[in-house]
Amino acid sequence: MTIREYTLDLLYKSGCDKKSYRDVTVEQAISDVKSYEEDHGELPFPAEDIGKELILICNNERLEPLPPPKDLSNEFDDWGSWGICDMRNGENILRDAIANGDRFTTGWHGWKKELQSMCIERTEDEVIVSVSAYMDDLDDYAIISDCLTSEEEEKITEEQYEAIYDALFECMEFRTEEEESETLPVTATYEEIMAKAEECMDYCERCLKESFHLCIGITLSELYKDIEYHELDKLINERIDKIG
Repeated sequence: MTIREYTLDLLYKSGCDKKSYRDVTVEQAISDVKSYEEDHGELPFPAEDIGKELILICNNERLEPLPPPKDLSNEFDDWGSWGICDMRNGENILRDAIANGDRFTTGWHGWKKELQSMCIERTEDEVIVSVSAYMDDLDDYAIISDCLTSEEEEKITEEQYEAIYDALFECMEFRTEEEESETLPVTATYEEIMAKAEECMDYCERCLKESFHLCIGITLSELYKDIEYHELDKLINERIDKIG
């Protein structure tokens, strides 16, 4: 067995993969091997050689870790105003980073008029597209108030607010924020990246829409405890149709 074969086997037996030592120094890798040797007995190759082999395997045959990816987060404040279709502030910066061919991260940026944000990263192996969408907060009862008519908002009691809050807080399906990430080949174009971002954002928005409908149901169930089930169900469906 060669040292390469032995080191690969050691990686997998330890629950690691070929990315585990990508951003690690040779010295740290050697230290890890020596610790492993203390627990498992003498190894068939010197710890120094195995440590270097770990770095070579995980770092595309380089012994030195890669410098951090270029951080573009301070080059602009937000992507634009109206969601993924509006990239007026960040498009040229992102296109230039893609064309440059280096690793980069945009950091998380949002849109002025939408409760959404996005981060694009390119590593050595792939492009990571991450998006997030969110709604009004639960802690200040804002999202509960979104479910109410003006008349209901005038009549609802603090006790009812608290009961609805507790029910939503304990509901595993309810959330006010949703995040989704997908990967693309490292050669992905701007158009491919934005198409994937739109797909991910659509998923997040669908999840939040279902969550808001759940909030409507729980809210009205607390306010109208005394009406028949079929009447309550009708009221909930009508409210969902009205609010959207």
